[in-house]
Amino acid sequence: MKKNVLELTGVIEGMNLVDKLVIKPYQQDDMGNHNHTFFELAYITGGSCIHTLNDVSCTISVGDY
Repeated sequence: MKKNVLELTGVIEGMNLVDKLVIKPYQQDDMGNHNHTFFELAYITGGSCIHTLNDVSCTISVGDY
């Protein structure tokens, strides 16, 4: 699996963690409710799913972010 990492040092102020933007392909079958300590942006390249954020659900499919 190829992974690209861009250092964001100096771009985001006030973060105590190592600031990075990680870009990687990922295939997911099913996932229960979970949360993150980071911002996640997904671009859908195949299939579709129901995505729920803050109790609001919507269908996302190919071409959606």
